[in-house]
Amino acid sequence: MQYYTADWVFTGKSKPLPNAVVGVESSGRITRVFGMGPSRPDADAPLVRLKGVLAPGFVNAHCHLELSHMKGRIPEATGLPDFLGHVYAQRDLDSETKQSAREGAEKEMIASGVVAVGDISNVSDTFEQKATSAIEYRTGKVAPLFDVGRERGTLQGNAHLLRDRCEQPLEQRDLKCTDRGVAGGRAQASSSAMN
Repeated sequence: MQYYTADWVFTGKSKPLPNAVVGVESSGRITRVFGMGPSRPDADAPLVRLKGVLAPGFVNAHCHLELSHMKGRIPEATGLPDFLGHVYAQRDLDSETKQSAREGAEKEMIASGVVAVGDISNVSDTFEQKATSAIEYRTGKVAPLFDVGRERGTLQGNAHLLRDRCEQPLEQRDLKCTDRGVAGGRAQASSSAMN
């Protein structure tokens, strides 16, 4: 058993605890959070002292790992049609650039304490990376707007498809339409549905 303490320990179940102690098995399983002092069964065991806040791993509930190469390349707050136009224009960058950006994005998440990710995908480019990652990924699929646009030959075909989906009765939609744009897909979609 290894014990960790920090200036503050946040369990997610109570207010942050000053100088609490977290017991961790060799497997990484957290067994218990103790108050500082003799409440631990082996109070003489050494403590690993950390500065700051010790907290459970974070969850990135909405990610597009496959679009990591677009970080900093798309203007912010220009609206959904403009955003989709930029995504469409930059989707064919070389695979090395895309892979490097995906790896960098994952390293950034790990360094930030992210342990689980809800990733939204249109393609299978990220599957191999996710299969070997230290992060626990859950992958959902969104409507293949760009493939439809290619068939129609224009991005405006995609915008028309988007409007059509937003006008469908609620129970037939696989996208949530709001005044701020379109979000999500069906939560039960899985990576196997993308093959």
